[in-house]
Amino acid sequence: MKIEGVDVRKISKEFGTPLYAYSMKTLRCSIEEIKKLSPVTRYAMKA
Repeated sequence: MKIEGVDVRKISKEFGTPLYAYSMKTLRCSIEEIKKLSPVTRYAMKA
């Protein structure tokens, strides 16, 4: 199995398991969609 051309076994050997691997392409597309809704990014913080 590969994620964006990177073998998942290679990643798991380097970083261990369990791990989360995200697609940079998907993240960038999602960010662009969010920017269309609001150009200002805000973060929620809990005291």
